[in-house]
Amino acid sequence: MKSLVLILLLFQLFSFAQIKTFNEKINNPRYKIEKLISINKSDTISKIDKYFNLIDIGVCYFKLGDINMSYEHHTKASTLIKDLDVAYSYKANIEIFQYKNYASGLKSIKKAIKHNKFNGEIIDTMSMINYYVNCAFCYEKIGKYKSAIKLYNKLILLDPNNSEHLIDRGINFYNLGLTEEACEDFKKAILLGNKILLDDFGITCNH
Repeated sequence: MKSLVLILLLFQLFSFAQIKTFNEKINNPRYKIEKLISINKSDTISKIDKYFNLIDIGVCYFKLGDINMSYEHHTKASTLIKDLDVAYSYKANIEIFQYKNYASGLKSIKKAIKHNKFNGEIIDTMSMINYYVNCAFCYEKIGKYKSAIKLYNKLILLDPNNSEHLIDRGINFYNLGLTEEACEDFKKAILLGNKILLDDFGITCNH
């Protein structure tokens, strides 16, 4: 009886170890890259599946710290299907936050915005909020503060309880020399619970 219990226990431990090893393997970015590349070589794979596989490969490379290979695969995806927003957004994120190429990032994120609409209506609101934020950030970085403000106007309508949009719009007002408008936005942000410290931005409001 003891021998049977021991055998069952060893079998359970062996099975657990196998499952753990398998899970570690399938969650390993390099394994996923190899698997997805192999799948994409198939003659029967659909264009849309290949598109999202390229994006997943790009994400895996990013996790491995290979930014250039990540960018390459997101670019391939955006070229494969040009009327979907997802690849453009990943591509833009790398251009903006890794390469600091705000002009290129602006072009990519504007394409993501364009293709996240159908008949003029937003398809995915949460994605659009993210796209508008990144687009406004690019405009601010290249000194187009009025364009940034227009996007923050849209963001405040889409996401009214997020005080960060008010702060960011206020900063762009301030950059244009519109201190009164900037301070009004900061006041509204404080009313929404944001503990903004204007000294951190070098801004002084009289009220």
